[in-house]
Amino acid sequence: MELPFSGLALEAKFAGIPFSDAPLGQFAPSALQRAIIQTSRAVGFGKGFARNIATLAAMNLRAAPIDYDYHGLTLRFYPAPYASARHMLMTPHWSESRERSFLLEHLPADGVFLDMGCNAGFYLFYAAAMRPLARIIGFEPVPQHFGVIDYNIRANHLASTSVLNIALSDKEGEATFHTGGESIVSGSGDTFTVRTRPLLDVVREQNLDRIDCVKIDVEG
Repeated sequence: MELPFSGLALEAKFAGIPFSDAPLGQFAPSALQRAIIQTSRAVGFGKGFARNIATLAAMNLRAAPIDYDYHGLTLRFYPAPYASARHMLMTPHWSESRERSFLLEHLPADGVFLDMGCNAGFYLFYAAAMRPLARIIGFEPVPQHFGVIDYNIRANHLASTSVLNIALSDKEGEATFHTGGESIVSGSGDTFTVRTRPLLDVVREQNLDRIDCVKIDVEG
């Protein structure tokens, strides 16, 4: 039996929430939603089920996006369908602290960071907040993820941060991914096709003469 606060259950229950490009602040949390988020952030729930329970409680109050702080930025979150967004909203200062420290150690103020497989933008927006002068480029093939990240970049006026709706590969072409299940490569449900490009082609196109740090979280 699927628990009501499991990732799949959250995704199924709140799958109908549409993307919104309304101005930031339109979906500011209610007082009770804010209390749930602040409690989760203060206590530092390290377990996925705890984040999921907090997310379920907040979303049950209002089935809509949530506009909230993330390391000094204001982002629009869709926490129910995406585990990464739950980390960002509910435990941003507790999740993956070693990896974040590594990123800051190796990314100079004017450096270049490539985020391969952004998902909801956990690392991309952390880097943008901590290194606002750095060149930050994300790669995200899933259209829903790309749309939210692109919106948040534009809404926060992050001039040196961008995201590309492509999948990296060893050749130019197309790839077909799945929208359902745990894997976009071997998952289920509907499919979508996305352009593939070699990384070196993108590096040349973006006029990069250095890369200081790379995060890779991809399939296939």
